[in-house]
Amino acid sequence: MTGHVKDGGAWKQFSDLFVKDAGVWKTVKTGYIKDAGVWKEFFSGLLASASLNRTSLTGAGISGTVETVNDVTCTPVGGSGYAYTWQRVSGDTEILINFPSSATTKFRINIDGTYSSIFRCRVVAGGVTVYSNNVSVDLERGPI
Repeated sequence: MTGHVKDGGAWKQFSDLFVKDAGVWKTVKTGYIKDAGVWKEFFSGLLASASLNRTSLTGAGISGTVETVNDVTCTPVGGSGYAYTWQRVSGDTEILINFPSSATTKFRINIDGTYSSIFRCRVVAGGVTVYSNNVSVDLERGPI
């Protein structure tokens, strides 16, 4: 969802809507408007969060492409029509993402060495962007 609000005489666009509840800011997932004395829903189902089914992945091999043993899946809450982008938060750039635009992916390396990186999944739906928790990836290729 995107909306507009007048701030200091200028209209500004926003994509997230928040309300302060008991001193804590919370994302609004459903909005209502009063029309002819009746409350009607005018938006709902906004993307609220995303989480991963794993917090760490590993893999090792002596040659060829070394891939993580398991995959990791990003699961959004709320919204629909998701667009996924896996992002490196930190670490070695030698670790590659198998499916960078998919909810589920594995990671791989193609060169000898021991590498570690942290990744997260960016999810966009209905003009709202959220980020998953992080997953650590450790891969090793070479003589044992």
